[in-house]
Amino acid sequence: MISNNKKNELNISNLIFSILPVIIAIILQYVAILGDILILFIYNIFSDERSVSSRSAGEIFTEQYNQPMNLAAITFTQFLLYFIVFGLWYYKVFCKYKVTDETFTIRGYAKFALGPTFKSCTPIFMIIAGVAGQFMVDGVLALLRPVFPDTFGEYDAMVTSVTGAGSSWLMLLAVMIVAPIGEEFLFRGLTQRYAKRSLIVPLAILFQGIIFGVYHGNIIQGVYAFILGSVLGFLAYEFGSITPGILLHISINTSLLFVPQVLFRTTTSSAVTAVVAGIIFVVAIVMAVKLHRKEKGL
Repeated sequence: MISNNKKNELNISNLIFSILPVIIAIILQYVAILGDILILFIYNIFSDERSVSSRSAGEIFTEQYNQPMNLAAITFTQFLLYFIVFGLWYYKVFCKYKVTDETFTIRGYAKFALGPTFKSCTPIFMIIAGVAGQFMVDGVLALLRPVFPDTFGEYDAMVTSVTGAGSSWLMLLAVMIVAPIGEEFLFRGLTQRYAKRSLIVPLAILFQGIIFGVYHGNIIQGVYAFILGSVLGFLAYEFGSITPGILLHISINTSLLFVPQVLFRTTTSSAVTAVVAGIIFVVAIVMAVKLHRKEKGL
């Protein structure tokens, strides 16, 4: 039998490990930024623009750093690091497998790292839920915007950087595809699984949801990231896999590009859109879970 002291040590250790991936994620963000700064610094040293311009090297450097494509490169690099580091971590610690030649192929890695597969209409339900989730969020935000106009400044700047005229294909690829996969490995793959070793399942899901919300760095994103993160955590637990969550996460992020703003011009239209989309979101999630349980004979 394990003594109470030993159990407490295990609980503390797993709680620490549930937070450690987020700390490493922050470090990886700075690695991406510092790497970009180094490249720009070297480029600026050898650039002819420095000699022909009346501006200082610092002014040129700052201008280059804030270019949309440059910011997109930083974002893409950051989430690519997430994908590699946390994907391999999750694969090594939590994926049970027999070491075979197939394990070391891309197909083998995806099979073991993403967990059990799912059948039937689950991917369709995840896509529908993702689109509905984005409509629901936008509808609620449209209702809250007049009440908290100052709070939306940072959030609007973030959305514009992704979907505005200055955004690039690399930024879109990063935010719509690479980020959801990397974040699912990080939060539902590592944080939640480590937390489950110390907490009951509902608390572990809420725990990673809170961290996911705080991680986004502003109150607007933080609140809905907590809610959606908790849903993603629930799906990861129900399916025993992060694959449904990845599909849902990609669908939510991608839908940001296609939400028609005409739906949110009035309070009434915003409310109706939020309610209808919310219902569709819940129904799609429930149907996916029920279908999965039926296929598993639960």
